[in-house]
Amino acid sequence: MRPVALALLCAVLATASAQSRGVEVGAEVTGLSGPYDDGRAVTAQLVLPRAGGWLRLSGAASERFGERALVYGVAGAQDFGSRWVAVGSAASSTAGIAHPRLQASLGAGRKWGTRRQVLTIGTVALQDVRDGHRDVVATGEAVVYGRGLIVQGGARATLSTPGDKLGLGGHAAATVLGAGGRQVTLRLSAGREAYLVTGAQPLDVSFRSGEGSVTWLEPVGADWSVSAGVGLYANPYYTRVGVRTGLTRRF
Repeated sequence: MRPVALALLCAVLATASAQSRGVEVGAEVTGLSGPYDDGRAVTAQLVLPRAGGWLRLSGAASERFGERALVYGVAGAQDFGSRWVAVGSAASSTAGIAHPRLQASLGAGRKWGTRRQVLTIGTVALQDVRDGHRDVVATGEAVVYGRGLIVQGGARATLSTPGDKLGLGGHAAATVLGAGGRQVTLRLSAGREAYLVTGAQPLDVSFRSGEGSVTWLEPVGADWSVSAGVGLYANPYYTRVGVRTGLTRRF
């Protein structure tokens, strides 16, 4: 089963208050090889800054492996003093096997250096699927904030039940910060997964997988920005290619 994605939380934690108030809407289409149906999604999220932190509310209408569902969630981060930060998230969906019934995570991090330019963070997450499969995911990550560049890397261990299957993997990413707020992010991940959940009868296997993506964010004027990204995921059973676009309004 694919582990809960936590990198988006970690990527913005130089200070928990770094998020701007804004609304983002986006769309994504994915094409899958083999006998599986293509996917699509329409997403929206609202980011609300608060003293020393932020709160993010999100929702999506999603179709994966022929299943349609509404997905909704909340995530947040909060500074505790100048060094420590806590993060958390929770999400659910209305139906399906490919859309988990519950995703929840909780983590803590510490900032290092005189300019707090290095962040280490650990997170524990739970993912529960309606067919009885469940993941517990432990993730560790380090993020280094330099001039014009953010580099991050980490590892995760996933215990999947029933059957007590163990998955291990790692990820790395680099974000180039350009003039006027432009950002270009390259992300790579690889590892071993325990379960392949594509419908009511998941395959009980242990298999390798890999994923890569590139995202471009471009400010347009003082309050708007547009983004576009492409991604590729592959395992021995299918390959998925996706394209995503987004529009953000800060206020």
